Amino acid sequence: MSTLLGDYNRLLALSIWLFFASGLLVFKSPGHGVAYLGPREMRLRFPSWRAAFGRRLALLVNPIQSFWPMADVQLFAPSQEGAMNNLVVSAHQLARSMRRARPLLFVATAVVVIVIPIWVLTRGADLIFIALAGVGYALYAAAVGLLLRSGKRADRHRIGEQWKTLLEPLLCLPYGAHLCRKLSERYGLSVPLIDVLRSQAPLSFADLQDLMSHIQELRSTSNDAQELAFITELQAIVETRLAGHSQ
Repeated sequence: MSTLLGDYNRLLALSIWLFFASGLLVFKSPGHGVAYLGPREMRLRFPSWRAAFGRRLALLVNPIQSFWPMADVQLFAPSQEGAMNNLVVSAHQLARSMRRARPLLFVATAVVVIVIPIWVLTRGADLIFIALAGVGYALYAAAVGLLLRSGKRADRHRIGEQWKTLLEPLLCLPYGAHLCRKLSERYGLSVPLIDVLRSQAPLSFADLQDLMSHIQELRSTSNDAQELAFITELQAIVETRLAGHSQ
């Protein structure tokens, strides 16, 4: 009997970690990446061409930065007038709504993904486990309440339209950690890469180097003349921004 309980406890803890980790793995079409719109600077990430699953590329999302708005970055998209301004407006709107709820989501995630599995593995699924699960649900519900009451009237109206997304984690609480990323998708946060590079958005030297490697990798796999010309333009802009870091 104790062996069965031990197997059940391990399976329960493993399931929690698996559901949490599955939300960190996103699949992007070739030429698409993500921009973390954190409080200090924008961070760019593109999936490696070696991480191919069928026609898509796998990218592991940063679990901490996913608590801030995240945009889809399109490498081959042509420049769009006002694209960066629209991105900033929508990202700030989501960030205002998330500001008060984010600490509660952090704590709820810590309880669900760290405390509960460790407790289950060491003490078993007892009444304390049920109480901890209740705490996790209460924290998430409080975070949603703050989301719906934070920001300007337009912010509250827009977040209220995403009620299905807000309720989804109640069916599987480990997904609550990925709420901001899901909301970013519902808000349609996206921008062409060329507009990011032409803007004044600060990009780290490491991100620009990674982007350059990705572009060079892309050049080696492309045979289309129009694509190669666009890639050359992107590469020239990245080289200019890298030279600015070196000065």
